[in-house]
Amino acid sequence: MAIANGKVVAWGENDRGQVGDGTQTDRETPVRVCAPGATDCNGRPLTRVASVYAGLQHSFAVRSSG
Repeated sequence: MAIANGKVVAWGENDRGQVGDGTQTDRETPVRVCAPGATDCNGRPLTRVASVYAGLQHSFAVRSSG
């Protein structure tokens, strides 16, 4: 998971939806992360993110508002 040009992107195993792109498709290249509850990451990307964290089977972002 990373912040690139103000957009959150992620990649990796995604069998539990941990990439955050609204799918359970493994991603070998970075894809945009959706806003909470969204399934269209191009229409509703995750924004205003201050930091991101990722683990073996999870990932999360902290928004600038806390």
